[in-house]
Amino acid sequence: MLSDAIQELSAIQQRLLNTLMPLNDEDCRRQFHDDLSPVGWHLMHTVFTENLWLHERVLNDPRPNEGWHRHYMPNNIAKSARGSHLPKHDKLIRQAGRLQASNRETLRQAPAKLTGHPLMKENYLVYFLAQHHAMHLETIRLALSQKQIRLGKEHHVENPLKACEPRHRWLPWAAGEYPIGANHVLCFDNERRQHERHLKAFAIGRRAVSNAEYMGFIESQGYRNKAWWSQSGWQWRQQKQARAPDSWRQDKQGQWYGHDLRGACDLQADAPVYGVNWHEACAYARYAGGRLPNEYEWETAHHHTDIVRGQAWEWCANTLSPYPDFRAYPYEGYSSPWFDGHHYVLRGASRHSPDILCRITFRNFHHAWKRHIHAGIRLARDCH
Repeated sequence: MLSDAIQELSAIQQRLLNTLMPLNDEDCRRQFHDDLSPVGWHLMHTVFTENLWLHERVLNDPRPNEGWHRHYMPNNIAKSARGSHLPKHDKLIRQAGRLQASNRETLRQAPAKLTGHPLMKENYLVYFLAQHHAMHLETIRLALSQKQIRLGKEHHVENPLKACEPRHRWLPWAAGEYPIGANHVLCFDNERRQHERHLKAFAIGRRAVSNAEYMGFIESQGYRNKAWWSQSGWQWRQQKQARAPDSWRQDKQGQWYGHDLRGACDLQADAPVYGVNWHEACAYARYAGGRLPNEYEWETAHHHTDIVRGQAWEWCANTLSPYPDFRAYPYEGYSSPWFDGHHYVLRGASRHSPDILCRITFRNFHHAWKRHIHAGIRLARDCH
């Protein structure tokens, strides 16, 4: 029903507003990470996107976005310049809230030109917008987590993280044909169409790699042992002088601690590690005697109830590629530019992911060197 779709959109709109309401003007305008836009820009971009699809592309009315394209269309403005064009915090919240409400009312009125449009079949466009906003909400949370890291507040570790060896608890799968992808209304174009994949026999970890296990990698000189790393991974490690996950720091006694939206915090031994990139994930997998799963193994295994889903995105071995009979939708640029052999797939969800994104078929993707995306590791191995 259209009312259900509007309710889903409204909930995400309100969560965006609620996230930014407690912030100040500087927090909204500042860029906390080179790969992340100012959080205020993300809010205004979601409103711009609503106007773009509802008014410009469906109702053929460009007026709501008049003058906005140069500021809120990503290709038209560099991330570093996006904060300077934002309204002041109070005006930003009022303006965004007013336009969100106006767009919801447009949907509720459901003019024939809107309801008869192909994009409104099964209320696709409303769910598309809700998911678009949810992805930006997650990115806002990532940016605010980066803010906490950059504050650099001292933290005294009360419960030091103790390292452990890799704890393999494998879930085996026989060779065979397995369904991959889906066709329902929430699916993005890169999740379609559902099809069969032949998989060789494999096993996958029941749980994601934990902080304690990753600490074992660090204490085993994992960041200094070239044998665990690919050539490109070792070049990255040397260039960045990485020696721990992105969000980890050490206190005055040398004990490691982490960061989240709340700020600095002790690391929980059994919690999934996050803040590692694809290079680090592959190095850990070699150290632990496993490998990364490909995304088809990951998806197949996660239909099983014995799998414990982590609180971090999980790197897969393969890059993003189109499924058979792929058709770009609702526009060419959503997925097609990223079928370039350089964007690695991540599956699952993070603790920052809104529920509407938390489905087994969802495909996230990033370059191998990205560490800010709250990503972790799940191991796999071949079975013979």
